[in-house]
Order: sequence, then C-alpha cells, then structure tokens
Amino acid sequence: AHWPSFHPKHSGGDVVEIDDIELEEDGVNPASVLGLPTTPPPSEPIANVDEHVVNQVLNDLRGEWRLYDGGRLLEGIIAIGDAGYTLYDGSHFEDQDLTADAEGILRSDGWYVDMQRSDVDLLEWWRDGEAGITWKRLKALSGFSKGDTVQWVQPEGEVPEKALGKVSGFTDTRVKVAFTGKVVEALPTDIDLVQRKLGTKDRSRGLPSLALCAEFKRMGLYVQEMSREHTAL
Repeated sequence: AHWPSFHPKHSGGDVVEIDDIELEEDGVNPASVLGLPTTPPPSEPIANVDEHVVNQVLNDLRGEWRLYDGGRLLEGIIAIGDAGYTLYDGSHFEDQDLTADAEGILRSDGWYVDMQRSDVDLLEWWRDGEAGITWKRLKALSGFSKGDTVQWVQPEGEVPEKALGKVSGFTDTRVKVAFTGKVVEALPTDIDLVQRKLGTKDRSRGLPSLALCAEFKRMGLYVQEMSREHTAL
C-alpha cells in the first residue's frame, strides 16, 4: 500500500516527501521495527487520509495562544479547543473556528496556516495579499528562565503596561520579575517574553514543522495498515 505525500499550502520552502516503504515479511511487526505505535488501526479504511492526519495535527494545537501582527503583540488570548473550536478573549465567532482539509489548517474567512513554517508552538498565518499574522503558544511557568527580559502586558497592575523587566526567580505558580524599583510576582499570562538571557537556548525552537508532523502521522497510519496486513497473513 502507498499513500500519497502531503502537499500543504505554504509560502515557500521544500515540500516534505515520504517515499514507499518496503518491509520484509520476516515475522517482525513492522510498527515495532520503526518505533511507531503498535495499536490496531481503525477497522474501516480511512476515506481521506490527508484530511484525517491534518485533523490529528489540529488537535495538537489545543491550548492558549497570543496574537502578533508584524511582531507587535496584540491584546487578548486565543483559546483553541477540540476540533478547532476557538475563543477570542472568551468570545466565539463561528467563521473564525479552525478547520482541517487535505491541504492544511484554515478558517472560513480566507486565512490559512503555513504548514511548512509553523509548528505546535508557533502558527504563521497567510491570506491572499496579506501576511505577518503570528500566533505564539502562551508560555507556562517553565517557558521562562532567570535572566530573560519580559514585558508586562496587562493594562492594569503593579507596573505600567509594556514595562520591561528581568526574570529574577520563581514561586510555585508565579514568575518573579524585577522591574525598575520593584519585584513583581507575575502570572505567566501577565508577561510576554521579549528576549532570552544571553547564552540561553530557546527551547521552543527546533520543533518539527506541522507539515512534517502530518507526515509522521501518515507514516504511523501506513505502518499500522502494514501491520494489519502482516498479521492477517
């Protein structure tokens, strides 16, 4: 069996290709050989493999996100739920839910995710003639390090909005930030990372693109199908 390669919408870069995989029938489960899950595949064939794997990728995006326009942080938090159901600062707009099709993740208003340039922590959005919209996954406590430069993003609080400070420590639930004249114990939602401490590796980078994630999931389905055929022999 050979399933066609995934060719997502994108603005540039190479398209990932997965060639046919030949597995010898030597009594070894091919899924275990490749280190992939050995759970049984669906009993019925999947009608649209492309759409199925993109839906799986879409579910990996569940969580809270910040919105940037040309690198400028905008107010509000976006929450992605099951099956792409999306809240914008707690409000739902049906035409802005995320959906999956064979080519990638998109909204009904014409915006779509660049699958080659995006990953599970960063979404690059495009629409004909428009670009520069980015969503970044909201960092948890572990997303900050001592010495990081951060910005206060709340309109109200102990320091002025957009004030810059440096992370000086942590409590169980908060980030200690040294602003001019005072130290504030901030929730992760109160601040945004501006710059990593010099010499600190950005742990969010180096993630596989969403296009590559889709290919991994496709390969998992392919190997599961091969496993089923192998078991039936």
